[in-house]
Amino acid sequence: MIGRSQIIRAALGLLTLSVSARADKAASFAVGGTVRVSVASDGTGPFKYQWKKNGVDIAGATAATYTFANAQVSDSGSYSVSVCNTMGSAISDVAQVGVGQTAPALTAAPATVTVDKGGTTTLSVSVSGSPAPTIQWQLNGVNIPGATGSTLKLSNVSAANAGTYSVLISNALGSVVSTAAIVSVRGTSRLSNVSIRTIPGTGSQTLIAGFVTAGASKSILVRAVGPGLAPYIASPTFADPMLELYEGSDAAPMMTNDNWGGTTELTATFNRLGAFSLTSTSKDAAVLANLAPKVYSAQVKGNGNGLAIAEIYDADTSDSPTGRIVNLSARTQVGTGDGVLVAGFVISGSTPKQLLIRAIGPTLTTYGVPGALADPKLELYAAGTSTVIQSNDNWAGAAELTAAFGVTGAFALTDASSKDASMIVTLNPGAYSAVVSGVGDTTGVALVEIYELP
Repeated sequence: MIGRSQIIRAALGLLTLSVSARADKAASFAVGGTVRVSVASDGTGPFKYQWKKNGVDIAGATAATYTFANAQVSDSGSYSVSVCNTMGSAISDVAQVGVGQTAPALTAAPATVTVDKGGTTTLSVSVSGSPAPTIQWQLNGVNIPGATGSTLKLSNVSAANAGTYSVLISNALGSVVSTAAIVSVRGTSRLSNVSIRTIPGTGSQTLIAGFVTAGASKSILVRAVGPGLAPYIASPTFADPMLELYEGSDAAPMMTNDNWGGTTELTATFNRLGAFSLTSTSKDAAVLANLAPKVYSAQVKGNGNGLAIAEIYDADTSDSPTGRIVNLSARTQVGTGDGVLVAGFVISGSTPKQLLIRAIGPTLTTYGVPGALADPKLELYAAGTSTVIQSNDNWAGAAELTAAFGVTGAFALTDASSKDASMIVTLNPGAYSAVVSGVGDTTGVALVEIYELP
């Protein structure tokens, strides 16, 4: 059997001679088959040829074509040819011949895992190929020194071990990189608060703050603040917000509040959580609820055309609650200036937290949302600072982000060229702001999402 052909070119500098060796650059030939390699020479003949295997001359292989039958595994190697004429000589590039060999392949890729801080976990991969592929583990695309086995054990895990792991496998016939596996380190830190500041609208522009809880029931404080912002900002505020709390996709709210009323229970909760105070007669709204681990949303409606914020607080009294907020989001109109969408959030605890943050605009149209923001830009700040920690304009279909979408349960972005924005970031405990604006001061409806990577 004659193998496939591929041209490999080499030139001889200033001499008027060049050669092209024809052979399979990286292919597998069946044991017992026939292998043929040949060369085409440019220049003035006559030519003399000498074929080499692994750099060593092959006795009698002195023609433009070298053929051998009944190929065996031992015939595998690097084949090249020296061609000379009266002007000099040239060596062709190498043609890799593999007999009874197969390209590297992954039979089992490493899996995404969550491990407690200080714990131990093992990532594993299964491969095939002949000769046996070499293995190189990578963290965030960088080779891990000494990590060349089929398993990778991580002991006494810390935040430094969190990231995206992949495996590069190679043999003479090529290389393959595994799909990404995310290792998340679960410490005592958690998402404890989010506040969404924008100008509430109606219809698709309604301010909707969503959140997902997991693990166990938890106490949640939700506020819709308009006039209560007046002492802190110079811009006009939303005059009379009304708050509606929904479970899942229910058509009717499970709780509503128009004016919070200055109740003792809510006042004490504000003070305990560090939420800024509200006057007892203000038209701001608030509810305190014990919620099962489910999906919820809070809608801010009412009268006004100024700024308002929707706030969601983890109101559990325990420092290490068994229930967690694993996702916070908001969908509303994105304006310009003070009208951009600002999602402030707090990470409580003592260890860094890895998050997925997204600003979705054009993909909202596939879900029937009119007036979507065509090109959102996402910027992340530490609270009280003007220095951007990380930013993203277009997510560009990054494999690391695609893997994170699947792990967190975020809906897929099927168009790698969409102008939606996304980032993965590891943050120390503290307060932060994710700011969503339209590129070129454009406006429209956008969704900002903050996911705890498990």
